[in-house]
Amino acid sequence: MERIPQQIIDQMSKDLVGKKVRFKKEIGKCDYFGYSFFESWGLQITIDRTPFSNVDIKDIEVIE
Repeated sequence: MERIPQQIIDQMSKDLVGKKVRFKKEIGKCDYFGYSFFESWGLQITIDRTPFSNVDIKDIEVIE
């Protein structure tokens, strides 16, 4: 998968972190969004302190 430019990741992080989001079946407050320290984990979102790796942006929805 092609890496998304950091400027876009930074803007998306501002739009997601601190908001209530839905990722697949998980709903909660987004604590982190960006690339993981471990390259094989890819794009990561953390919801209520639970990290999810290899995230597809299409699976994320802001609820409030």
